[in-house]
Parts: sequence; C-alpha cells; structure tokens
Amino acid sequence: MRRRLFIVVEGQTEEAFCKDVLVPHLATCGVDAAVTIVQTRDRRSGALQGQKGGAPSFSAWVARLEALGLAGGAGEPTSK
Repeated sequence: MRRRLFIVVEGQTEEAFCKDVLVPHLATCGVDAAVTIVQTRDRRSGALQGQKGGAPSFSAWVARLEALGLAGGAGEPTSK
C-alpha cells in the first residue's frame, strides 16, 4: 500500500531539496510525496513575504493547509 506525504516548505531552496532529493528517495520506499511552498510573514513588519522565514500562527498554518486540501476538518491533519 502506497502512502501519501505532503511536504510544506517556506522557500525555493527547501522546495528544490525536497523535489530533487527527498521525493525520489521516498518514491523508492512506497511514498508518494508532494511539495508545496507557503508564504510566511516577515517578523518585523507582519507583511507576507515569499522568501522570508518566520511561520505564522498554528491556526494560520491549518487554514492554509485546508485551503490546499491538505488537512482534514476541524484543523486535524489527515492521517490516511
């Protein structure tokens, strides 16, 4: 039985590493992995930035994952 894994990253470097290294390796282990970039907030200004670190609150992460269809209802990550 193959498993699905969603990898959420903050920037292009992490995305490239996952797509070039992790996804091919995981495929040999029976895991179908998908990588997506989410925007984070700049800690100083609070403005959304495409390539700045600093994750938003947990509830903001859950909302973004739900919008992508990667989380179950009521903020619970999917387990299947």
